[in-house]
Amino acid sequence: MFLTNLVIRGYERVLHARYPHRGFEAFLAIHDTTLGPALGWVSFDRERERFPEKILPFAEAMTWKAAAADLELGGGNAAIVLPEEGTGRGDSLAAFSEILALLGGSYLATGGPGVTPEDLRELRKHSSHVLGLSREEGGSGDPSSPTARGVVEGIRACLETVFGSAAIEGRSFAVQGLGRTGIKIAALLRQEGGKVFGADLRSEKCELAREKYGIEIVSVSQVLFTACDAVVPCATEGILTEETVDKLNCRIVAGAANNQLRGRSAALRLAERGILYAPDFIINAGGIINLASELEPGGYDPEEAEHRVARIRTRLLEIFARAQAEGVTPEEAARARARERIGTVRKTNNHIVG
Repeated sequence: MFLTNLVIRGYERVLHARYPHRGFEAFLAIHDTTLGPALGWVSFDRERERFPEKILPFAEAMTWKAAAADLELGGGNAAIVLPEEGTGRGDSLAAFSEILALLGGSYLATGGPGVTPEDLRELRKHSSHVLGLSREEGGSGDPSSPTARGVVEGIRACLETVFGSAAIEGRSFAVQGLGRTGIKIAALLRQEGGKVFGADLRSEKCELAREKYGIEIVSVSQVLFTACDAVVPCATEGILTEETVDKLNCRIVAGAANNQLRGRSAALRLAERGILYAPDFIINAGGIINLASELEPGGYDPEEAEHRVARIRTRLLEIFARAQAEGVTPEEAARARARERIGTVRKTNNHIVG
């Protein structure tokens, strides 16, 4: 295997790995391991020309997510270039396991886009540094369910802050993206009496949402701008720009999508318009909190994991209060919380070393 270390400011390690004769190529980024090993995706992706830049933002987001959630983990991300037809996915996963072995546990992989449960099981055959297998196999299972529960708890915090009541009943929500996590969030909101609008590029997802949960389907182009109490982004990154924020018709933005803000200006514009924003790396941390529970000495405990996910509500209330007291955006308050925790551990470690 040919390994190249790419020097990228702000990241502890970025690797480009190739096995030319096996048709294997992958990129792996470790952002920060001050608090513990980096937890991140392994995904399959066709867009080789966009690596490594494509994987870097999520690696950083995982650092903030873990730190703000009080986990002993850092952040990372990895992607395998989707094999050409005729090349086995199993061979690619076996090759990727060699990178995990080289890193010696400093990177813990879980399934990301394009990786099936079968892929994750195959990777686990070759490496112990893998999280997220099914509960029957000793893992914590599909992370979309705890992520959805965490987002709903975060929405309660937002409703309480804006309207003085955390009740979902009688409130309206526009869910952008009805994939594995988005549809679960929409279903939970409907179960508690919320009115839910939804949109997805895939017609079959829209049909399921309408028929099974009574979700009112709107166009993909208009879902963000639907008149409602809260917009719930659960699809693509970078959807919140100054331009899109100016067209929002809601009081709250709180969803599962990663890296929703495209720059600090979007966060400032939300604040100027009086729209409460739940920092994505706080509200969507249910999945990583659930995964981290696999690392407990006694193994995965679903009840304890669910209790920890529920704390997202309290954590957001604290962040909103801090933002108000300090005159900053919730995004800035959340990042300050994460940086302070990392800084404290760094100082402690330096003191011990010294």
